Amino acid sequence: MNSTKLIVWDVEHGSAAYIQSPNGKHIVIDAGSGSFKNGRTFSPLYHLYNRYGVQSIDYAIITHPHKDHIDDIRNLIALSPSVLWRPKHLTREDIIPTHVSEDDRQLFEEYIAFCNEYNETVTEQNSPLNPENYGGLLIKRFSTKSCSKSNLNNQSPVFIFEYASIKIVVTGDNESANYRALFDENPSFRGSISNADVLIAAHHGRESGYDNDFVSTVNPRLTIISDSSKKDTSASSYYSQKSRGLTVHTKNGDVERKTLSTYKDGCINVEFGKGILNSNYLSVKI
Repeated sequence: MNSTKLIVWDVEHGSAAYIQSPNGKHIVIDAGSGSFKNGRTFSPLYHLYNRYGVQSIDYAIITHPHKDHIDDIRNLIALSPSVLWRPKHLTREDIIPTHVSEDDRQLFEEYIAFCNEYNETVTEQNSPLNPENYGGLLIKRFSTKSCSKSNLNNQSPVFIFEYASIKIVVTGDNESANYRALFDENPSFRGSISNADVLIAAHHGRESGYDNDFVSTVNPRLTIISDSSKKDTSASSYYSQKSRGLTVHTKNGDVERKTLSTYKDGCINVEFGKGILNSNYLSVKI
């Protein structure tokens, strides 16, 4: 296997993505789930287990503990991640909203108990940040603690996944305050995100998650937005203006697109790696 696979799941107004590394390691980013008009609840994690036979997760990332990012936490717990990243500095008081239903309070409590099981230092032999452990997939993470904890969106990290010279940038629900801090605190941040191939837009494509300097630096070929019929993607036109364009494979043929959304396009499948004669390729299907 010489490719990395990325799936951005359609979980309505939530967040859930899956990455399979070139050597078959399983990575999940956020644990959102979707409730659809026919009464069916879609769990990407259960789908991975039931349809693809994924028995465990090697690396789980919870960008921040808002409900739409942890709604499927019980299925994540069942898949026993080997390594977990989350904003570890957040306290119980930071995480659980003041006014919350009993069902949601239980969800947050389970999330906190789950996180508390991951307090040991990750060894170099098990670290996702060591490309040798993930088949050459380079994973970079940038985060800051300088933003106010009153807005959990800005506790999200920025992750960069790179393989075969193809770069994917994942943003959580970050807003401009986080990007400003990362630019100021990390001299290598700008170069690490620059000229990426795919950007997964922050905060479901809302204008509050759009930062012109950040998106201009990323300079993506394609922007992917995880959204719902609420149509909160008020910054879609901005992303279109800043995205260079990429050929996307559809059931009706190939089309040039600058943005894709889970609401309009369903689950989005990305594959990138080394093809014939060791040439690099990037394929996007909807």
